[in-house]
Amino acid sequence: MMYRLAELASFAWLLTLSSADYCLDYLNGIRSKHNLHPMGAATWDGYRCAYNVATEDAGGSGGPHWHAHFGACSENAQCEAEGQHDCTAGIDAYYAEGPGGGHYDIIMGNYCYMAWGWCNDCSPSPYGGFLTNNFYPCDRRLNAT
Repeated sequence: MMYRLAELASFAWLLTLSSADYCLDYLNGIRSKHNLHPMGAATWDGYRCAYNVATEDAGGSGGPHWHAHFGACSENAQCEAEGQHDCTAGIDAYYAEGPGGGHYDIIMGNYCYMAWGWCNDCSPSPYGGFLTNNFYPCDRRLNAT
């Protein structure tokens, strides 16, 4: 019962993303400085799936398990970060890699849709939160099952 309440609270938080996705807005602000097209929000299933991946990749014995669930949300690219205080700090970390850095190249790449999931303090490490960003091509928002 308690797990179900926590899961419902997490999904309620995700519902707010449809009207005001601060992480996507933040990324699009960075992209606009480079004259790149803005990305749109992936579907509700994309956000739910990204949240589940963040939770699963962060935890468990010997975690984190970087990109262990890549493809589970039918994404074409994925970035993951640990230890930041929120999604914008994760985006900053990806951006700081600069051109040629795998995460930088993804967030500045030719994708049209993004979904993200944040697990606050769910990691067994002392670094805090865990972030998963999934990216989708322009011809589809999501085909997750």
